[in-house]
Amino acid sequence: MNKDISFSELAEEYVLVRIYNPKTAKNYRGIASLFEKEAKVTLISDVDMSVLIKWKDKVLSSKTNNTFNTYLRHIRVLMKYAIDEGYISYNIFSKIKSAPAHHKLPKTVETNIVQRAISFLESDSLNPGWFWKIVVRFFITTGIRRKQLLDLKWSDIDYEKKELLLSVKGSKNNREWYIPLDQQLINDLKTIKLRTLRLRNISDNDQVFNVCLFNPAYRGNKMTDSQLDGFFRRLSDRVGAKITPHRMRHSLGYHLGNQENVNLFVMQDFFGHSDLRTTRIYVRTNTSSMRTMLNKQKII
Repeated sequence: MNKDISFSELAEEYVLVRIYNPKTAKNYRGIASLFEKEAKVTLISDVDMSVLIKWKDKVLSSKTNNTFNTYLRHIRVLMKYAIDEGYISYNIFSKIKSAPAHHKLPKTVETNIVQRAISFLESDSLNPGWFWKIVVRFFITTGIRRKQLLDLKWSDIDYEKKELLLSVKGSKNNREWYIPLDQQLINDLKTIKLRTLRLRNISDNDQVFNVCLFNPAYRGNKMTDSQLDGFFRRLSDRVGAKITPHRMRHSLGYHLGNQENVNLFVMQDFFGHSDLRTTRIYVRTNTSSMRTMLNKQKII
């Protein structure tokens, strides 16, 4: 028997019961609220095909196919949960087919832009320049995600083995793994530790990258994602090009993926990908290689 419940209420219940990742929870809440607004329907039992078609056309008129598919995928999951809980008996969203996905190459940042950013930070105009220079160098050298850097603790660093533990907490796919650290990064980490010790004692669980310690303009006890994002927005403005942790991750991926005789399985472990197909996007076959292959096998 159907029960009256709104999409927002359904999302809230689903999040409380099934979701553990705050970002994922935010996505479900946001998409449920957005559906109510765009479809002009509140109760899940009031959705019919006319509502779905109007919603589909409205979203696709202003959003990309990939965004529409993301919305659809999340709402299908919510409606399946609604069936499991007896709120509805049929998932009408299964009637809607996903839009053709657009597969674009990941956006990167050129090496000269990263070098320009590091040189710019040496002037200390984005205080503390020495700290942010290390942050940029850390992202472009390790390819770690933004959350992984923010969640990095001193206990995650093994100076003797020159290894860094990327923990479950900062992971996108709930796994942890080790990556190697070169001597430059070891020196960078020791610099941060030495400067931190001048201000306070350090415990194993303290955040490694904490700009709040070195510039009073940053409020709080820990560096946050908004503070990190704000820095990269200002840096992008200063160097005249978009530079973000994610773009640097993709840049490193393409650099490693196009070395001679690259081992995709090693790359997969380095980036922490669950699916090898994700790693494969970093391997570009250039036209010269294609031409060589064709020249070896003349068809006519």
